[in-house]
Amino acid sequence: MITHSPGSLDHPLPSATQLLSAFQRGAPRPDSICPEIVQIGVELVEAHRHCWDSERRCRAYVSDPHDDGYRWANATAKRLAARDQVTAAVAAIDAEVHRRRISGRARLASAGLLVTESVGQVVSRMAWLWVVVDANSSNNSPLPESTELASLCQGYTSLIEGLATGAFRLPESWTGLLR
Repeated sequence: MITHSPGSLDHPLPSATQLLSAFQRGAPRPDSICPEIVQIGVELVEAHRHCWDSERRCRAYVSDPHDDGYRWANATAKRLAARDQVTAAVAAIDAEVHRRRISGRARLASAGLLVTESVGQVVSRMAWLWVVVDANSSNNSPLPESTELASLCQGYTSLIEGLATGAFRLPESWTGLLR
C-alpha cells in the first residue's frame, strides 16, 4: 500500500499496464484510473505514428530523383505538425498531473528527489517505443525496443510510486504551473 506524504499525488495515476493496454486497444478501458491521462497517452501513440510515417516518407522523397521538393516539403510539414501534437500532449499530461497535485491539496515543495523527466515525457517515450515495437510486430527476432519498453515501464512505475509517496518530486518548470 502506498502512503501519501506532503507534496505527493493524492489522486492515483494510471499504471504502465493500463497505458500499454490502452495503446493496444486504441482507447482507455472504461474502468481506467485517470482516463484523461490514458486518453492523452493514446493520442500520443497516434501522433508518434504520424511522425514515424512522415519520417519514412521524407526519407523516400529525398532519394526520389523525380520529386521536385513538393512531396518532401509536404511530408516534412506533416512531421512537424505531429511533433507539435506530441509536445502539446506531453504538456497536457503534465498539466493534469499538476492539477491532481493541487486538487489533492498537496504542496508543490517536497523533500523528495528531483526527477529528470516529467510524467508526460515518460508516457511519450512509452508511446514512441510502442509504435516502434508495434510497427515491427511481424518481425520474428526480438527487438531491442521491446526490452527498452519493458525497462521504461518499470521506470514509469517507480516514478508514479515515488510521486505518490513523496520520494520523488517534479521540477516546477515541468509541472504545468499556471499561476
